[in-house]
Amino acid sequence: MKPADPVAQAALPDSRGINLFNADPDYAGLLRLYLEPKLYAHLLPHFERLGALAGDELDKLAATADRNPPVLHQRTRSGEDRQWIEKHPAYRRLEEIAFGEYGLAAMSHRGGVLGWPAPLPPVAKYALTYLYVQAEFGACCPLSMTDSLARTLRKFGDPALVARYLPGLTQQDLDALTQGAMFITEQGAGSDVGATAARAVREGDAWRLYGDKWFCSNADAGLALVLARPDGAAAGTKGLSLFLLPKMLPDGSLNHTRIVRLKEKLGTRDMPSALRSGAYTSRLPSAYCARSHAVTGRPSTSPILIAGFSNSRTKSERTLAAAMGSLPASTSPVGPARWSSRAVTELAARARWARVFLTTT
Repeated sequence: MKPADPVAQAALPDSRGINLFNADPDYAGLLRLYLEPKLYAHLLPHFERLGALAGDELDKLAATADRNPPVLHQRTRSGEDRQWIEKHPAYRRLEEIAFGEYGLAAMSHRGGVLGWPAPLPPVAKYALTYLYVQAEFGACCPLSMTDSLARTLRKFGDPALVARYLPGLTQQDLDALTQGAMFITEQGAGSDVGATAARAVREGDAWRLYGDKWFCSNADAGLALVLARPDGAAAGTKGLSLFLLPKMLPDGSLNHTRIVRLKEKLGTRDMPSALRSGAYTSRLPSAYCARSHAVTGRPSTSPILIAGFSNSRTKSERTLAAAMGSLPASTSPVGPARWSSRAVTELAARARWARVFLTTT
């Protein structure tokens, strides 16, 4: 059957230009069940606008950004040895809508986003993100990691670190925004985080990290949560601690990590993922190794992965948490869930991307 045949055209309708919120009337009904009436009425225009964006502008931007992946540069135009990642303007616009106009990474942590005076509930955040990711999933990774890093820092971080870094993580002004990342995976410790080899060495009130991280998405983020093992700690997951790694040191200088290369990926090509290294111990003195802070101000073995996972949740709930940010976990030390797991499951089941994950994970 040729593409020009009427039968073929009818079988493959072009959905570009439809409003993805208005085209799904059942979705509005579902939201009315889980959002307070006053909040639903307030957010309805924002859902309608984002539905229109996802069906048109966001879809076009995502296609353009995927065809123009990021480029790693080793030096500035003046020759300074300073790595930077060039991102296509289409991807920048995707970030502007997600982080800036909709404040999706900030709305759980402070009031004032989308004109609502208090922090918005998780259901509102995930429901808006659900519309966004129908057009663009690559930018959702940095979005979710920034949101989850902010939550982790607020819940477990030393007050001095919270005061220093939380305002940047919850900015909607992209020039003032600090994006987050999570550098966990190592070449010899993929799904087995207990085999993590990255070392953490105490130095005064800070820590130096030595090691490579194999798959670092949002590679140029301003802050990253890094999993490492303090010297002398136990083997396996019990000996691991979580560290906050800033891109810039308090004195304004760059921290001592390097992006070895950007990853060639089959999907989310518009978002930079990289192999990063702070393992210069055999070539450079310790002054050139990455400086970081223990999230709690001291080594801590719990939680290890505090970005929204809980072993007691269903697969669909964990999928939604992994893709969209941190849900309140149902196990200590994170605390009990504060919103209906049925709502999470229903939203996950409705998402087109979730269907793919649920059949492959």
